[in-house]
Amino acid sequence: CDFLDFFSSFYVCKTFGSGVVQMFNGTEFYIRSTCPFTLTRFTHNRVDCDITMRRGENGLLEYVEINVNKIQTRILYNGTIFVEQRMVSLPYDHTYQHVFQYGIYTKLRSTVLPLSVIWSSVGVGIDSLWVKLEQDNFVFNKFLKTCVSVCCETAKFRCPGELHFEEQGNAFVPTCSNPAPRTNDQDITSTCVCPKGKVLNNRAEGHDCVSVSACPCVYAGRNYAPREERRTKCQTCVCNNGMWKCSQNSCPSRCVIEGQFIFISQHHGNFELYSYSTFTQSTNFPFSHNSVQFEKEEIRELHESEEVIVFWQSSMYVQVLTSFGMKIQVQMSPDLQLYITLPPSEVGMPKGLCGNYNTDTTDDFTTSSCIVENAAEPFALSWSVGDCPVNIPKVCINTDNEIFADEKCHPLRDPSGIFAKCYDHVPTDNYHKACIQRTCTCGTGLQQCLCVALANYAKACANQGITVGDWRRATNCTVSCENNQRFDYEMQACNSTCLSLSRPDPRCGVEDAPVEGCGCLEGTHLNGGLTCTPKAQCSCHHQGGVIPPGPVIIDGRQCKCEDGELLCSEDCGCPQGKVCVHCLKLSKDTAQKTCASLTKPTSCTSGCYCPEGQLEDHRGVCVTVDNCTCQYSGRVFKAGQSVKTNCRTCTCSHAQWSCVDEPCPGTCLVYGNGHYQTFDSKWYRYDGNCQYTLVEDGCGSEAGSFSVKVESVPCCDEALTCSRTIVLDLLVKHLAHFSPLSHHAFEVHYY
Repeated sequence: CDFLDFFSSFYVCKTFGSGVVQMFNGTEFYIRSTCPFTLTRFTHNRVDCDITMRRGENGLLEYVEINVNKIQTRILYNGTIFVEQRMVSLPYDHTYQHVFQYGIYTKLRSTVLPLSVIWSSVGVGIDSLWVKLEQDNFVFNKFLKTCVSVCCETAKFRCPGELHFEEQGNAFVPTCSNPAPRTNDQDITSTCVCPKGKVLNNRAEGHDCVSVSACPCVYAGRNYAPREERRTKCQTCVCNNGMWKCSQNSCPSRCVIEGQFIFISQHHGNFELYSYSTFTQSTNFPFSHNSVQFEKEEIRELHESEEVIVFWQSSMYVQVLTSFGMKIQVQMSPDLQLYITLPPSEVGMPKGLCGNYNTDTTDDFTTSSCIVENAAEPFALSWSVGDCPVNIPKVCINTDNEIFADEKCHPLRDPSGIFAKCYDHVPTDNYHKACIQRTCTCGTGLQQCLCVALANYAKACANQGITVGDWRRATNCTVSCENNQRFDYEMQACNSTCLSLSRPDPRCGVEDAPVEGCGCLEGTHLNGGLTCTPKAQCSCHHQGGVIPPGPVIIDGRQCKCEDGELLCSEDCGCPQGKVCVHCLKLSKDTAQKTCASLTKPTSCTSGCYCPEGQLEDHRGVCVTVDNCTCQYSGRVFKAGQSVKTNCRTCTCSHAQWSCVDEPCPGTCLVYGNGHYQTFDSKWYRYDGNCQYTLVEDGCGSEAGSFSVKVESVPCCDEALTCSRTIVLDLLVKHLAHFSPLSHHAFEVHYY
């Protein structure tokens, strides 16, 4: 076949449906047998390769099996592809190989060998197969004689659907996934393409050609129609021309420590958590099972200071909020678990098991001695306090545990189960593995270990705004509550205690992921004895003390504790036109009575303040909010004054800085083993072995004025990838001669 001449070379072994074989050295022979054959077998740079096949009665190949570096890839007669016994869809990327559509063919390119395997399926069998060695200096040994391939029939290929055949065309045709692929001369082959102005809808069954505006979008294996929206707690995305256009992600990053498992961005490792302490400048809060203390006193309800707020959000969770914006949730029962959220101001500052929070996941395993480890265990041990040997079983401790874990963890993968509605939002793979390991290695209380693992997935779903329903009842994991409390999947401590009746509840201003546990029914309040009572039976809280319901004299003043609120009268004798505020009587917010504290959390301190409608400025003068002063770097600025900082111009207005961004340069950076930095300074890592577009100003079918592409290839001996070729494509207009616009491409090779 003429259209196959591109693949003909000394380094190609071929076989087709007629039964003719062409070996690597060009020798041809004929064989027609239904027995399995070894096509080729060799070892190169300590990597084993073994390719076998078998023909059917019609002469076409029934299957091809490719084993490279102990990874098995099996191609069936109908074109279905299995990797490690799991069916995959194209394009498929693996550490050791990439499989993708290549014109009318399918191509497997190894990343650990100079090897490509190319085949074509006609539905009832594989009618053509090539094994191509892609390095000139590849050394042939004895394996040359083992090639058993067959040459092609001359019938012209018939394209399915609306596609039409091109004998010499681009291997990568326009599709909904990539409507404007960029190719080079090496990617010319026989192919099937859509009519002009249309692209292949590769996101649906069949071979339909559609306009780009009719292309669907894909997320988590599900197709979305054009202009259809996908909403999550963190952002909203709209399907437009086959691509998602999304709002900015508003959810902060969290460090999750659940038993043996620590989740840092996309990494997870194993470690054990027995107790936890959170430190501020001078305070220490040790946590242990169902207990949190401050200065050897147990916190039963709420601890509040200028530095930190610590309170029980439910019977199972304690919430911590620091003055610098760090939020911590501690699961107190049945197992101690930890969830930490840092404010954006702390980016790049942390150290330890939770990583360094610098948006670069490649250096999260930085040890205490400032070197990046490549495994979780040595990284975690470097941050242990004292001698902390790891004793985590790697496999199930007995057969019964294994059978129990396999059966009971299945709801995390059941497409019709209680958790199914969350699958599109939170992948289950890591949670299913954690469930198996936690349950398998559980000494006693198998059901409790299982329920903790299932609860961790349900909590991850709740953090994304997905309520999976009454999963505890469906999995026999119900929780019993003490006294007259009740269980809820989204328990809130806000205004649910007798303390909250005495003053504004500081717990109401803390926003974090929903937590489950026991608490009070609506209309009742948690009293000091952890019993829910009507507010008429609530005690009052005053200056750290507890006052029972009824009249009482405090500092010579007549007061009354009624419905949890202490009512007193007091004259402050305020000077300079200021007015008296008594928190216990009026329950006002005095934290925001000054220009400097408008953005601070609500609180109340009795004393003298500016009258209603006025605020105290930074010089102690009562002014309207329009005339409020602002502070920056120790200086006080009047309303309307401006400062410039960090590519921004900021103007003092209504006690706050109103800032306008100015142009700042942005740089896109590629280096090392697949490290990328976007123009917006986002770091990520991708080790794909292919050619990629770094930047272009065209979109879809619209022609642009430039593009920059980079080709990543294997380097060294450890399956690493490096950027070796950079292609700059410019649209140049020669003004001097008034010539038409033309493209100029420049290639830069690095060795």
